[in-house]
Amino acid sequence: MLVTYCQAEVDFDSDAIRTGRKKLTQAELNTLASYMITQMYTARNPPVLLSDDEATMRSIRSLDLMPVVNYHSIGITYVGLGQKTEEEILSNEFGSLEYQRFLSAMGQFIPLKGNTGIYTGGLDTADDQDGTHALFWSDKTTQVTFITYTMIPLNKDGDRSLALSDKKRNAANCFVNIIWNDSNEPYALDTISSEFNSNSIVISRHSRTSHESDFVVSGEINPRELQFFKVKLLQTKDMPAISPILTEKIVSGNSLAPFVRSIALKLSIFCQIYIGRRETSHWVARLEQIKRIRAMALCRRDSIESTSSGRTALTPSPSMTKLSGAPRRTPTPDVKMPEVRGEGWDEERLEQFMDKYDFTRYT
Repeated sequence: MLVTYCQAEVDFDSDAIRTGRKKLTQAELNTLASYMITQMYTARNPPVLLSDDEATMRSIRSLDLMPVVNYHSIGITYVGLGQKTEEEILSNEFGSLEYQRFLSAMGQFIPLKGNTGIYTGGLDTADDQDGTHALFWSDKTTQVTFITYTMIPLNKDGDRSLALSDKKRNAANCFVNIIWNDSNEPYALDTISSEFNSNSIVISRHSRTSHESDFVVSGEINPRELQFFKVKLLQTKDMPAISPILTEKIVSGNSLAPFVRSIALKLSIFCQIYIGRRETSHWVARLEQIKRIRAMALCRRDSIESTSSGRTALTPSPSMTKLSGAPRRTPTPDVKMPEVRGEGWDEERLEQFMDKYDFTRYT
């Protein structure tokens, strides 16, 4: 379909250029569609003209509905000094200075309201019920939305338990959660109850904090590059041991965000396959759909050719008839195979020899 579209663009542009209605810029001269179309296929895999019927259009619409990148939602939770219960943790609306720096290094903050161009992980985009911004990261093949509890407002009016439930509904559905633990206590996996949360990456400071306030000694005395953090993965019993951080690792402050993001993304991919039973990525699914559209077009073309030639399933093809009816060739002194040379190849002589045989059933 893309090749057909490009060819239509070539025809339109050619007519416009011919009649003087369009003048090519230097950039257009360097990237002519007529040149690009020749780079999209090989002689062994030529483009196929798609029929304009409902079945083909339905298949193309299905392809259009398939995302072009892979989506992931990963939760981020802040645990303050001395906090142990779910209610205390969900009530946090901000975190420590190092936690805010960590968020800034994990991705970019994007506005949610009216945003339809990216994956928002189920966060509200109508009236800021889940906050005004979301933490987002992407590359050419992946979009990740970090469902951050401290960025989701807590409704202080009405039933508090309902407000807490509304706040955690998105992050609780993530397979992977990142826990920034400033509590000075070991974090338990079941602190925030969830049916889906099977992996928690716990980050805690390698330096000690005072009991009077959330004050980091090393954060004030040493530059950031000299700060170090402990990173450890907590998993449910049914999860296989697949991560290198099942044993606690010490990571520098500068490397913390990219390291944790990489580990979290790989865990999310694994969980989508292991728990979600999604065996193919969106890219692979789109490729399979394109192959199905091509196979359907080839089948339809062969059916039309068979009908127009009056052949049935038991009728041999013209090439087979020609081969079976022709007498078997035997080597004679008059027919000599062309000599193969690295240089000075006689193409005309080779073409004359090839014309004597029927190779249609092999091409």
